[in-house]
Amino acid sequence: MRRSNVFVCLLSVCLFPATALALKPFALVEDGYSERVGQFELENTFTLSYHTHDEHNFQNYSMEHELEYGMAENFTLRVKGSYFYEKSEDTDGLHFDAGGVEGQLYFTNSNIDPVGISVIAAFEFGENSLINEDFVVVQKDFQNWIVAYNFGLTTEVDGVFHSHDQGTQTTGSIINAGGIDYVFSNSIRAGAEISAESSYDNWSDYTGTVIYAGPAINWTPVDQLWITVGFDWQLSNHHDEPDYLLTIIVGYYF
Repeated sequence: MRRSNVFVCLLSVCLFPATALALKPFALVEDGYSERVGQFELENTFTLSYHTHDEHNFQNYSMEHELEYGMAENFTLRVKGSYFYEKSEDTDGLHFDAGGVEGQLYFTNSNIDPVGISVIAAFEFGENSLINEDFVVVQKDFQNWIVAYNFGLTTEVDGVFHSHDQGTQTTGSIINAGGIDYVFSNSIRAGAEISAESSYDNWSDYTGTVIYAGPAINWTPVDQLWITVGFDWQLSNHHDEPDYLLTIIVGYYF
């Protein structure tokens, strides 16, 4: 009986090694980890976008702050806001980007179920825009691996706070993203990620697909803190989009 219990414990560790913390193992891919009930987390994302084919000196520094709260075992609420500094031919200065709320509902668990499935819905407002983002997150944690896939739809309506004479413009995006990480230890995870975003004017006229891919690493130095770093470069041929992205995400529990 004792040997049987030991075997079951070892098997559980091998099959479900992922942390119980709601860390983010990827930079471009949404994860399926829920916050503990009553748990607050502050997540800060810094992204450096630089160098385009048409403008080699292009630089964009963006920051997003996101306060997360575990309202239930299967639901996490987030309040977030973002801003950016851009130095380019078109603009030079600090700008407000967007702010709003987001919720993630978890149907299954990526550790104990055959696959983890959750959905994300976000509503944000910018200086002159309204934004809606919806994602389906599919994730599986097994042995020493984390595998995740996202399917997302984004709708942005610009000009909503202008006069009616100027009208509005709607753009839509379809996002497919995936990532895979190897869990080296309880504190180190590393792997690769890829994201493809197809854009449409008025959800009818296709304008192109931008693809980014690269490595990502997650480090948990202490129980209350985790850090994720991703470096991605553009695989598509869009001359007006940044060629390189450096993303640093820091999450702190309190």
